[in-house]
Amino acid sequence: QQAGQTIDADLLLRPGRSLGQMISPADVQTYQVSMSRDGQVIFLAGNKSSDGSAVLMISTDGAQTWRQITSPYASQAYGNVYGLKVSGNGQVLVVTGSSNSGYLDAMRSLDGGATWQALLAAPTQWNNEIEMSEDGAVIALSFYSSGDKVALTRDGGATWQVLGGAQQVWQNPSVSPDGSRVVVSYYTFVAQAVLYGTQWSDDYGQTFRLLPQKGLRGVRFAPGTAYAASMNGGQLAITRDAGQTWT
Repeated sequence: QQAGQTIDADLLLRPGRSLGQMISPADVQTYQVSMSRDGQVIFLAGNKSSDGSAVLMISTDGAQTWRQITSPYASQAYGNVYGLKVSGNGQVLVVTGSSNSGYLDAMRSLDGGATWQALLAAPTQWNNEIEMSEDGAVIALSFYSSGDKVALTRDGGATWQVLGGAQQVWQNPSVSPDGSRVVVSYYTFVAQAVLYGTQWSDDYGQTFRLLPQKGLRGVRFAPGTAYAASMNGGQLAITRDAGQTWT
């Protein structure tokens, strides 16, 4: 989902409901949504159809009921949520934001949006991608600052490392449910040529190895060693040996 686009609320279905029955809050046009692994916690950002005002909503019962929560950017002029994510266990909410004067700090809530804490200082530009492990300890935030980079934490935001730098572009991160595998699309400039590949980590992002596959992104991790990813050009790639070979 790209910033500024809308999604049809009919795409979100309550268990037991038929196709076409809307479950999003009344009078809210949804443009960002994230769901816990069990589907019970649903976190969304949108605008009220009546007056266009920005809202954050959360459901903790699989969209049976909704409540509005206060955005951490509510005090900002034209502050809006740029990206959002709920952890797989439904206990951690993370948002990035922007206002009419620039991009805003990434924020985190551990109590369903009642209170917020600063997670990471705002870069030049957020790239609208947040990836997070089930327990919220491993978080990857995409941003732009003299090139695309990824900010990665393994301890819930206490410390961060930046992936990317001069002549290197890191983008489109993926994080496995347990946080142990971190996969990032990569390219660099070598001797006036461009080297494409994918950076793959099996140790929570402490070390990476370069795979030759170009532009793997949106990796989805199945139990065991089978994963699927999209590639540049819209192709589907599948591995059954933890990234050693792809078809």
